[in-house]
Amino acid sequence: MLKFLKIDQLLEKLTSYIEVRIELFKLEVKEDIGRTIAKAAFWGGVFLLLCFALALISFGFSYWLGEVLGGIFYGFFIVGGVYIAIILLVLGLEKKLNIIEKATIKIQEALKKGKDDK
Repeated sequence: MLKFLKIDQLLEKLTSYIEVRIELFKLEVKEDIGRTIAKAAFWGGVFLLLCFALALISFGFSYWLGEVLGGIFYGFFIVGGVYIAIILLVLGLEKKLNIIEKATIKIQEALKKGKDDK
């Protein structure tokens, strides 16, 4: 009878341990999600402010360049052409950027694996 009681106690403790580990895992996941959302919100705000600043700088440069060239529309066409050239350049480098992305993912996986091994 004592053996059965000890087995019951062992099963109870094991079940309790597993439940606590699951709760700990859930809390860690929630914490990671919270940090990720906070970082995304911060960098999203920074990106939004940078876009706003770039737009204002572009308008100012376009007007200035237009006055220098003798027609406001010249400045806007030139600045627009520069942006189109940048877009075409980025699209042309897409394959190289994918290689960089894959390398970054491999590095992150290696770091995570090394962190899990500790």
